[in-house]
Amino acid sequence: MLDLLAEFTSAAATSAFQVMAGRQLAACRADALALNGERCVTSSIRYSGHYSGALHLHAPLALAREISASMVPPNIAAEIPEELVADTIGEFTNMVVAKLQSRLNDRGVPCEITPPSVAWNDHFTPTAPTGPRSRLLPFQCGDDQIVIELSLD
Repeated sequence: MLDLLAEFTSAAATSAFQVMAGRQLAACRADALALNGERCVTSSIRYSGHYSGALHLHAPLALAREISASMVPPNIAAEIPEELVADTIGEFTNMVVAKLQSRLNDRGVPCEITPPSVAWNDHFTPTAPTGPRSRLLPFQCGDDQIVIELSLD
């Protein structure tokens, strides 16, 4: 089931970033991670139902700020506060998980989701999760990466 959740998540992330921010995401190998010690914003949402787990979206601060700036009027884009950056990444995470929820519901698998929680990580370096109940989904976004961690309880 985790492979199907990862497939749905990848499609949802690609769609959300393209439609809402005009950004192309390209899946890359988990051994090609480039978020090496950068300051990142992490947004997390739990899902529950027949399958329960969590999705964490990690974005480097510079990219998260660019995405936020692309969604506000130009006169305030240069001075985006970190609270707005956090809200933006939380909303993108919500869009990804809501799409995952919709796909599961379409298959007769009910799913509830929590609101996103957001945290800042200094010197963040994701590591590939171990075990059969988790996946690391890195995406290239221009010169940066976004990393999604997907897990089942």
